[in-house]
Amino acid sequence: MVPLVTLGALIYMLSIVFDQARPMPIEDNSVLLLQPVGVVVEDLDPLEPLQALLQQDVASEVLLSDLVDAIDAASEDPRISAMVIDLADTVGPGLSQTLDLITAIDRFKARGKPVIAVGDFYTQGHYLVASQADEVLLHPKGSLSLTGFGAYNYYLVRLLDKIKLTVHVFRAGDNKSAVEPFLRDDMSSTERRVVARWLGSLWQDYTAVIERGRGLPSGSIDRMIADFPALLGQYGGDVAQMSLALGLIDGLANDAAMEARIAEVAGAGRDEVAGVFYDDYLNTLAVEAMGKLPVAGADQPALVAVVPIEGELVPGESIDGFAGSETVLERLRRTAELPGLEAVVLRINTPGGSVFAADVIREGVQELRAQGLTVVVSMAALATSGGYYIAAETDHIVAQPTTLTGSIGVFAAFPTFERLFDYAGVSVDGVGTTAMADAFRADRPLSEGSASVIRQVIAGTYVDFLHIVAEGRGMNVEQVAPIAEGIVWTGSDALEIGLVDSMGGLEEAINIAAGLAGLDRWEVQRMGTAMSPEQRLLQHIGRSIGMAGVFSAGPIADMVDALRPPLRLVESFKDPQGVYMRCISCANVL
Repeated sequence: MVPLVTLGALIYMLSIVFDQARPMPIEDNSVLLLQPVGVVVEDLDPLEPLQALLQQDVASEVLLSDLVDAIDAASEDPRISAMVIDLADTVGPGLSQTLDLITAIDRFKARGKPVIAVGDFYTQGHYLVASQADEVLLHPKGSLSLTGFGAYNYYLVRLLDKIKLTVHVFRAGDNKSAVEPFLRDDMSSTERRVVARWLGSLWQDYTAVIERGRGLPSGSIDRMIADFPALLGQYGGDVAQMSLALGLIDGLANDAAMEARIAEVAGAGRDEVAGVFYDDYLNTLAVEAMGKLPVAGADQPALVAVVPIEGELVPGESIDGFAGSETVLERLRRTAELPGLEAVVLRINTPGGSVFAADVIREGVQELRAQGLTVVVSMAALATSGGYYIAAETDHIVAQPTTLTGSIGVFAAFPTFERLFDYAGVSVDGVGTTAMADAFRADRPLSEGSASVIRQVIAGTYVDFLHIVAEGRGMNVEQVAPIAEGIVWTGSDALEIGLVDSMGGLEEAINIAAGLAGLDRWEVQRMGTAMSPEQRLLQHIGRSIGMAGVFSAGPIADMVDALRPPLRLVESFKDPQGVYMRCISCANVL
């Protein structure tokens, strides 16, 4: 029997969903409110019913494509006169995905429609978007944080020694740094040099976008950060006043003043502003489109499908932000069955992961090409290692200058805890039918024969990786070898060395795919994770009521957040052979 409280809560949530499903009338001179609540993602994570009802470890998610679609539709909609951006309750997106969002904002502004950014506090990621608005407002007691980018790892060698755990690591690719946390107490000089190169490049791109958006001289942001203590002292420790004086914002305004300014820009009285939230706007457009269904038998445009591949690559099903090989393969095959399909764009945002999972997905991609379909890759923030393995043999690769890619290398990590057993006074003994019977037991030392097996698997996998890249990129292995070796490249560097074909975002990738397929007219269909009716309902409920707050602040929350990456890394180690194509130092820098 369902408890009355649970049933009542479910009925209440359903009433919210059905109420919000009604289309909102969009008045003339309306203002689009870009105020997403949740983590910005390329693909929604299906909710399990019990997890959703109990709100355990569930965070609201926002599709990047929804934000872009809403902005683009509003730019063409005569009923929308302006846009307000408020990212206070938004997590992400990555740097390259933010550039996609900024490109959509630029298209909106090109229509002569003003954009205002408002906020109490601006993080580095939020400010990158806000800086592209026509006007940036900050609360008088708010702040704006610009500190620079950093990439830091946890190094475990002393911890492993203390808990008597031995991790046997193997790698192919001299710069494949994924094994360093198990071997060292600090970042190696080689890895420090590689990370400093791509991190510096991303920071230059970041500051250039802000300086261009705010009309500041080149180098202004670096000078502000270098002189921050002295500058702050000049303004009595008031970050908001300092930001205004330095030209980072256009005005200081509390909530009432912000509302008044928005009304002024919209050309309406303060109580007459018709604001429409981006998700309500999309729902209304969807209902309006239902009345404009195409006439049966009419000539229909060809189809370009967008397939997202997001998260660490793991075998099996996608769950909790991981990209499961079986889920992605099913999605690719479902895509191939779409009537009128001519081209597919893979939207890749992954640091890599399991070799097995990467290969299953790569084979699914090649099935599409074998059917005569054009396949183009759009790289988001990350398409490293296993992500590049999937992309290498497609027809065209598009990346943003700030995309991280490459990291062509392979590693394995095999833990044994015989020292812990010995310390605890536990012995392990027995008999096997062959010399390999105890080869890969975690409670016994790794023999040289077993280590040799792993080394050969790693070496063979790396050679296969090099050949796949060489074949896909029209090179020979000798040309690929020096740009492989586990080295991480930015998108702009990857263009120079031939690992990608052009710069741009998802929109550019779609246009290129249509062009390669010889299409004059086309429609775009996004292929997300297949969900059951129950999961779709729960997803809608979650988005409607802002399920599970993910926005906490303060040192305790920061400490908890800092522990997530290493725990998630351990959780992603699921390859059947323990062999991985993954970049560990790559991270979202915003």
